[in-house]
Amino acid sequence: MPPESPSPKTKKPKKGGLLTDRGISKIESAIAASNAEQNRRVSYSKIADRANIPVDRAISILYGRQPEKLSIIRALFKAFETKLRRSDYQILPIEEGKEASQNASTPSTSPWVGREALATELVQQLQNSCWLLCVTGIGGIGKTAFVEHLMQNPTLQQEFPLGLKIDFQHQRGGIEAIARLVLGEEIAKQELLLGGESNLITAVIAKLQFQPCLLILDSIEVLLDADRNFKDSTLKQLFQGLLALSELRSRLILTTRIQPQLFADFSSTKVAAIALKGLQLATVKQLFTTWGIPLKSLTEENCLEEITEVYEGHPLALKIIAGEIREYPYYGNIRAYWREYGYEYEIDLTEVGREPNTSYLSSRSLSNWVRVSLERACQRLNSIYPLAYELLCLGAANQRAVDPQGWGFLIGNFSLNEQKLALDTLNRRLFLEEEKNNRAVRYYLHDYLRQIVLNSLQRPE
Repeated sequence: MPPESPSPKTKKPKKGGLLTDRGISKIESAIAASNAEQNRRVSYSKIADRANIPVDRAISILYGRQPEKLSIIRALFKAFETKLRRSDYQILPIEEGKEASQNASTPSTSPWVGREALATELVQQLQNSCWLLCVTGIGGIGKTAFVEHLMQNPTLQQEFPLGLKIDFQHQRGGIEAIARLVLGEEIAKQELLLGGESNLITAVIAKLQFQPCLLILDSIEVLLDADRNFKDSTLKQLFQGLLALSELRSRLILTTRIQPQLFADFSSTKVAAIALKGLQLATVKQLFTTWGIPLKSLTEENCLEEITEVYEGHPLALKIIAGEIREYPYYGNIRAYWREYGYEYEIDLTEVGREPNTSYLSSRSLSNWVRVSLERACQRLNSIYPLAYELLCLGAANQRAVDPQGWGFLIGNFSLNEQKLALDTLNRRLFLEEEKNNRAVRYYLHDYLRQIVLNSLQRPE
């Protein structure tokens, strides 16, 4: 019998140090004292630069997330003229690559999660006397995702078998665009040639009156003027004609950042308006866990509660924040992220004459704050991953979802590995929305984020 081959030796993990509470307090005090003397705000990048260590290692050391090489810990203490003593740390094995791999996958979530009760309530209204539902809210609050969820509701699908949707962010035209969708290209063309736009209005009203249809008109704010009136008078005629009927077998759901004045004038039960609010804390906790950011302590839960309150549960803002927290250099450390950037909120409030501890911002102020926060997140992406930022900017020109090869084509002068890394970076940091069809996956930017990116590119700086 041949001798058994020796089993490969298991590589012993390297030993490192994990700061004790005493050690963390010691280095934190030294950093605070140093920055107080220089009259500047504490920044993790500045701390890391001074110690000549990676910024993610500095964050990990300061929060005792995992053991680090003693040489790196000593460098940090030495940079702030503090002596590292044996009582400041405990010796533990270093788990190589743990943080870098824990968030490798891209999470998948339902964008309407947390609004099931509201959906049930609105489905009942649409089944009864409500003919036209107007869903309002600031950009990125989740209006489109919410109404698409309503469109998939089995009860509504059974009662209104024909589901149609038009997005005016991507589709030009008013009554003609609606007519082509509702009547079909050929019939709409014939009606227009026979009697002009008045014929189109009559034909669309007749079709919606007698054939059960659920018609989604998305982003109608682009059709409004400064006084919230429809720029195209034929649209006003269409809605007035529909609401004047004694019976309507179809239902209309509109999304808009600004409610049209026409609908505000109607006191009839035929029209209902709902202002979509942000997500509740319980839902945000669920999403952050799904996004790979588990809340391991009461301190972390309190931190997320503060973030949720500041952003009033704004889904898109919270998603981009989660994308930053789950990746380099924070790797899930929500406290470190908020300590680094929470001050921006207080500065923003000071500039507009508010107190940081006041109640919720107005919708207008929240919209501005969300926009500024998303702009800053894009700027930070540029400083960390310039190629991923370039891909983000180029991808913002696409209004529709594109497959990974199409995204790679945008930076085709770089290698395939670099193309993949840039796209994976955007995906992991949750900048991209996913569209799945026949097992194929395509990616696109949320319209609100896309507009922010494009607007930032038009500025002189």
